[in-house]
Amino acid sequence: MCPSLVDVYIQVDEGFTDEELLGFRKLKQLKNFEIQTSPYLPSIISIRGGVIPLLQAHGVTLEQLYLTVEVTSEEVSVIIESCPNIHRLLLFLEMVCIDECFTLDDKIIEEACTRNSFKYLTKLKFRGCSNVSQKGIDFFLNEANPLSDIYLDDCGNVNPERMRTMAQEKHWNVKWNVED
Repeated sequence: MCPSLVDVYIQVDEGFTDEELLGFRKLKQLKNFEIQTSPYLPSIISIRGGVIPLLQAHGVTLEQLYLTVEVTSEEVSVIIESCPNIHRLLLFLEMVCIDECFTLDDKIIEEACTRNSFKYLTKLKFRGCSNVSQKGIDFFLNEANPLSDIYLDDCGNVNPERMRTMAQEKHWNVKWNVED
């Protein structure tokens, strides 16, 4: 490993585990660390098993931390204690934002919603996802998801009136923005 690395970006796939993450403890000058997990795969990285041990080893040098793994309020406290010099902390569990993804379709969304509860999801943004229809959006519209903002632009066959009616019937406080 290159001990002089200061920026690390990890896009986690099925083969990346806490064990591999712990190998980054050798980086003595780490300043910017980003871990992105796929919403379509079950998370293999854990805060307690991989992220926190890494932060306890080198959190003092970190200035930016970007995580898309689930964290509890207790774990956020440990992260903050471990990283006293952090300037930017991004915990990105509340928004799904996908732009210009022509391969995204209702079936993929259905699989993602089957594997993940999206219980923290407050913002949903799809732009230029022409194969996403009303059926795909409907998978996100349930009582378990505390959605407050939905932004859809240039998505397949989406019925904004149907979504508004559903939100009114269920007394959801959702801000809609649907464009073609």
